[in-house]
Amino acid sequence: MADNLFGPLGMRTPTPRFDTSGTFVGSSFLFAIPQDFARFGYLYLRDGVWDGKRILPEGWVDYARTPTYQDDEQAYGAHWWLRPDKTSWFMASGYDGQRILIAPDKDVMVIRCGRTNVEAIDPIWARLNELVEQF
Repeated sequence: MADNLFGPLGMRTPTPRFDTSGTFVGSSFLFAIPQDFARFGYLYLRDGVWDGKRILPEGWVDYARTPTYQDDEQAYGAHWWLRPDKTSWFMASGYDGQRILIAPDKDVMVIRCGRTNVEAIDPIWARLNELVEQF
């Protein structure tokens, strides 16, 4: 991770967590400052290219946004949540309300690193979506 992703992106603070067998726990166990999460999100906004160099394989971002599960309200691709009503939008959703929201059709990426209990998060997501729609 450090050599192939964090280093090329200039990420200084990512701290991944691993299970007892040494496997990276990808879901919500990567700690970093907002600027480093923004770098990661920007990589996806720019189709896996960073500073003119391809970091992710060609086609990976499109694959990540392809639904493998879907219902009326949400869908899931390759480690990214998707919105059926906004087919180009995709997001990483972390513990207690952290989010990387990427809207390629708007050329916008938003990072939210606040901490909010799940019971109180819906109005925040609604406002975040409204802000992105303004672009």
